[in-house]
Amino acid sequence: KEVNYEHESSTDSQDSDDSNQLKAAKKLSIYDRLKRAVTKIRKSNILRDSMTHFCETLKIPKLQLLQDMKVRWNSTLKMLQRCIDLRKALDATMMSDSTLRPLVLSSSDWKIVEAMIDLLKVKNF
Repeated sequence: KEVNYEHESSTDSQDSDDSNQLKAAKKLSIYDRLKRAVTKIRKSNILRDSMTHFCETLKIPKLQLLQDMKVRWNSTLKMLQRCIDLRKALDATMMSDSTLRPLVLSSSDWKIVEAMIDLLKVKNF
């Protein structure tokens, strides 16, 4: 039996993992990427502290990200609005974490989020 002594270096393995995460993230909708990022940040003390740090640094109000809930009809709107309000801090937090980095939204993605907000707003007549 032949033994293969070749192995991937840890950086090669990490690059492969990053590439796979990026490919998987690209298949998600903009909404799903934001929702996953919000969920992960809300569940992690370290990421919440990172958000607070970036809010302070960027002089953005220190507001908590809001989670979308299936049973609340307007929670999607509130989550998206809060993400827009905290966009710079959210982007910085996502860029600082290797597991969130593949979920980062582009400028055109953020414009779509703004359009989604406009669609979800209830018009009062």
